[in-house]
Amino acid sequence: MDMEYHAYSLIWTNEHVHAAFDKCAKDHINSTDVLHKLYRENLPKEVFGNNLEEIIRPVYNAALNLGFERWTL
Repeated sequence: MDMEYHAYSLIWTNEHVHAAFDKCAKDHINSTDVLHKLYRENLPKEVFGNNLEEIIRPVYNAALNLGFERWTL
């Protein structure tokens, strides 16, 4: 989750990254819930991590139910 939070932080600290994010987000983030939970400014790392898990966990569980293997790091 450190890498994801670092990428999130770059959106708010680097104008070129922010511009690229805005351009990409218009076509690839199709949920206002995701946009507001993950990509609002000044999220603490713990809140970002909890929100990320809340969004990804149902997708991960659905994949397990469909027979995909459990992820390991």
